[in-house]
Amino acid sequence: MSGLRSSARDLYLYALGAMPPSWALRIQFVRAMGYQPNFRTPQTFSERLQVRKLRVPDLELYGRLADKIAVKAHVAELIGERYLIPTLWSGPTLPPLGERGWPIPFVLKANHGSGLNHFVRSPADLDWARMEALAAEWLTAAWQPYLHEIWYDHIPRQLLVEPLVGNGPLNDYKFFVFGGRVHYIQVDSRRFTDHRRTFFSPSWEPQPFRLRFERDPDELPRPAHLQEMIEVAERLGAGFDFVRVDLYDLPDRPLFGEMTFTPGAGCDPFHPPEYDLRLGELWAAAQASPGVRPRSELVDA
Repeated sequence: MSGLRSSARDLYLYALGAMPPSWALRIQFVRAMGYQPNFRTPQTFSERLQVRKLRVPDLELYGRLADKIAVKAHVAELIGERYLIPTLWSGPTLPPLGERGWPIPFVLKANHGSGLNHFVRSPADLDWARMEALAAEWLTAAWQPYLHEIWYDHIPRQLLVEPLVGNGPLNDYKFFVFGGRVHYIQVDSRRFTDHRRTFFSPSWEPQPFRLRFERDPDELPRPAHLQEMIEVAERLGAGFDFVRVDLYDLPDRPLFGEMTFTPGAGCDPFHPPEYDLRLGELWAAAQASPGVRPRSELVDA
């Protein structure tokens, strides 16, 4: 039975990938959010994320900033190399086995997409056959074409290795930047056990909404470098009507994670749903802000 379900899902996703983008995104949106989206005059945050995928973006810019290798030069230029996780190695294919002496712990990643990583926390995790198979799949498989995040397909495929930072799992701090200003901070905690997601204001006041996951029942302390992280996120987010900037907080300084243009592919429901509209209003206001890049034309709606 599980094989039949898997085959049906594969067929469904294939059909979505073959559809015109607006059809595929509309179907996924209704299934995830429970209402028909308005792509012509979007109001909610989630609708605007879909419309971003239906507009002709600056593919070079989006691709460069979504590229986990290329974005590092951009970050270094804007805020300095001290905020970067070092790259131990990068290349189009894994090097020969004898050249893979990277210090443990490390993480093997693909430079495009999301979730394309393998963590090596101890020598027991050094399963080279599995890692080689994963790397081959990452380098050849299309990036979830049914999501229509087309800038990922404009990234030259590569692999990279980075050291694992921090002593144990770190909280992910994700800054929602509208028009160059941080308005909300998403904290992902317990990522590898019981994933929780909690929102705060820039002054670290807990917010009464959630996005897909339940809030962490424990009190999450204010990060030591909160103000510095806000400043970093706002410098990296300047010029965009919306972008999410992801950071980690280490004892000595924050470290950059990534920049995300369509978090959750725009299909993570808000609870309560009025916050979807509230973030959409922040986006609309940001589009009129000085210095924000002009929007591109809507296509295939």
